[in-house]
Amino acid sequence: MTLGNDSTTQPPGWYYAEGDPPGSQRYWDGVQWIGGPQRVMGSAHPSPGYVGVGAPHSSQRQYGQYPPGTAFGVGPGVPPGILVKESAKYRTDRASYGQRVGAWLVDALVWWSPFFVGLLIAGGVNEVLGAGVVVVSLFTGIANSLVLQGVTSRSLGKRVMGTKLVGLETNGDPGIGTVLLRFIIPWGFSIFSCQIYWLLDVLWPLWDDGGERITDKILKTAVVRS
Repeated sequence: MTLGNDSTTQPPGWYYAEGDPPGSQRYWDGVQWIGGPQRVMGSAHPSPGYVGVGAPHSSQRQYGQYPPGTAFGVGPGVPPGILVKESAKYRTDRASYGQRVGAWLVDALVWWSPFFVGLLIAGGVNEVLGAGVVVVSLFTGIANSLVLQGVTSRSLGKRVMGTKLVGLETNGDPGIGTVLLRFIIPWGFSIFSCQIYWLLDVLWPLWDDGGERITDKILKTAVVRS
């Protein structure tokens, strides 16, 4: 069935949209088109509520020009049939850039305030005590930014700003490994690009449709409101 762009009576479902490539369909939510055209493989589409990872049930055959096991994005506002790499721009719970900067500043204080206090103590009071404070600051920063964020999706800064880091494939906690890569990738690429990667990475959400950093795109993560 061909559906025009001005239809207001057709119920939600998968239809061929007027002007799209032949053999494709896209999702109509009853008011507007959601997502781009998907090339059909087989005769059945997933039900409107079906989103997820891996091979679907036999009654919900994979759609689009993607092989079985292709990962689709999940989360608030993400319609069915949207690939993970494209799903962030559809989310209705994306964190603002101001929230992200605020969380980063709080986490930076967690990292660096005890460190500089330790250096001051080591330089003017007691070297051993100062060195101990520096070591404690290191473990505090790791516990906050790596462990806490990896396990609960929220570092202290994100808790203060009301945001969290999620995996776009699961909409759940990213895991310590993913958070570790989220630190390693920017630092590693920045070393070899004279900090250009770092600058682009932190500014990218300002103009990106999904509000993602470049590193978020690589790791399939997003910062959203908690």
